[in-house]
Amino acid sequence: MRLRAGSASRAAEPAQQGRAATDGGVRVWPCLATSLLAAALVLGSGCQEVQAPITLVSGTALSTPREIPDFTLDAGAPQPLTRAAFVGHWTLLSIGFTHCPDVCPQTLSQLAAVLARLDGAGPSLQTVFVSVDPQRDASPQLGEYVAYFNPRFIAATGAKAELDRLCESLGFAYVQVPDRDGRYSVDHSTAVALIDPQARVAGYFTQPLQIQAMVDDLRALPRAAR
Repeated sequence: MRLRAGSASRAAEPAQQGRAATDGGVRVWPCLATSLLAAALVLGSGCQEVQAPITLVSGTALSTPREIPDFTLDAGAPQPLTRAAFVGHWTLLSIGFTHCPDVCPQTLSQLAAVLARLDGAGPSLQTVFVSVDPQRDASPQLGEYVAYFNPRFIAATGAKAELDRLCESLGFAYVQVPDRDGRYSVDHSTAVALIDPQARVAGYFTQPLQIQAMVDDLRALPRAAR
């Protein structure tokens, strides 16, 4: 479910500001093969790309990417989800819960459509869904839930302190909302965070997601330096 308008947590939604405004889009600095200084700097590692600020037509790019701190979430076997999992890949990350009646399945369906249209084109990309309802979303059931939309999707959840650490760094918020039957729902941020290969928040795609425009944006992202 969406965070309710006017609530304090609504302010945690990414602001629609800071859209990158570089006309040239992604730039790659050329190898200075004739420069002894440059040769010394890259000796043994070859020519590497220098990542310029990105431009997103269908979302909001941060002018300065924001670092993500260390965290640990349960992603099932064989290993937990940590900050290290973001390094070397572009990542699309959303939060939610498996009992969500609307926005979560809609978002995951749209992200599955984005991956299908990309069909391997563009940079290395992974999609992560983080449940902010660990009481009801144990790892096996959570994994089965996201696999319904795409078997390549990664699902994770964990202790509240770890969820809070990650969500705060992403600018995301969530809150349990009790109902009259003694049960509860969860209001949460609905944007999709774009995380760069240095494990930094690089931008956001906000609802409603524009599938083809997202595909075009993702294809244009620079590949992670090797």
